[in-house]
Formats: sequence, C-alpha cells, structure tokens
Amino acid sequence: MWKNGQVFWLEHEVNAGLQSYLDPKFRTAFVPLCGNSNSMIFMHRKGLKVTGLEFHEDAVRQFFDENNIEYKTGEDKMKFYESKCSGIRIYVGDLFAFETEQKFDFIWDRGSLVAISPEDRGRYAVLMSSLLADGGKILLEGIQFGENPKSVYKDVGPPGAPYNLVEQMVRELYLNHHIEVLPQAEGSENDVELMKTLKEMFGEAIRTHYFISK
Repeated sequence: MWKNGQVFWLEHEVNAGLQSYLDPKFRTAFVPLCGNSNSMIFMHRKGLKVTGLEFHEDAVRQFFDENNIEYKTGEDKMKFYESKCSGIRIYVGDLFAFETEQKFDFIWDRGSLVAISPEDRGRYAVLMSSLLADGGKILLEGIQFGENPKSVYKDVGPPGAPYNLVEQMVRELYLNHHIEVLPQAEGSENDVELMKTLKEMFGEAIRTHYFISK
C-alpha cells in the first residue's frame, strides 16, 4: 500500500482542524497510526515533542527521507526512528502492543480510529485514554459516510477503512469523558478536493472534529 502510494485518504497539507485547534500550551503529542503525516512536523515546529506509531516501516522511512530529516534508529520495547534533534520519534509496530510510561498532553487522531476495525474500537479507546495526561486532550477527526449497500459493516460505512465515525459512536467509546463537538474548520483547496473525492466514492462525506478529555 505504502510502496505503490494507494492510500487515498492521505492529506498532503496540514489538517485544517489541527491548525485551528492545537493549543499552544501542549508540550508533548502522540500520533497513532501516523504514517508519514506532515502534521508531526507542524506540531514539532509549534514546540511539541512528537511521538508517533506506525506499523508500516516504509512509511516511517518515507517521512524522514522525504522531509530531509536526519535520523537514528533504536530500540525501546519497539524499534523506533528518531530525528537527530530528538524532537520526533516514530515507533514501528503493533499499536496494541505499544507500552510506555509516558503520558501525553495531546493526542492527534486523524486517520487512526477511523482505520481501526469496529470490533477493536473499544480497546483502542481504552488505550488512548491510558496515554492521555491529566488535563490533556485528544483531538479526533470523525467522518460520516453515506449509505453503501456493498459494505461488510452496513452500519459503519464503506467496506474497509476509513470506517464511519459519528458523534454517537464517539460518545459510546469514550464514556465518562468530556466530549466537545468543534465548529467546522476551514480547509485549503486541496483539503476541499479530498473531501470531494471521498464524497464521490461513498455518496457523502461529512467531517467533524472533537475534543476529548478525562
């Protein structure tokens, strides 16, 4: 998938929601299933120390190579790639096997929860909550698709990722958390084109951002 570039929901610009809602008080960030997202560079430039996790090692190498970032590799329960300045570290492996004592001020969840099989969403939400520091926030991007009669999960959107993720689902997953539905963030022309493509593929595509806190 990463080798042939067939990852149609990738963003090539910094997400509009992240630009609008990243709080300058945050100092550490976690990006689950980060791929080669340029959001990590954006957050690092805003002063955050960024930790990502991705199971496709090709995507991790692409991130550092395409952005001309010198890196080193190491091992801390999982293999990781880290920028020479130590500002960005990306672990390679299974998200559900990730172990760390660190708690993060901020978790950026775009393209992660929506990519998780619906039957695994419960343990995913438990993991994200466990990684969140007191006073921290998850910024989650959900997406609502139109009806797709060919879907294996007829109630959760198109076949395969990204899956439908609407407000009711978010609230059920993050019980006992405070959930804030955020105003729509204005995107760039490329962002608008991506949403247009998703709408053409699935009949409808409505994006919503949420703040989730303990």
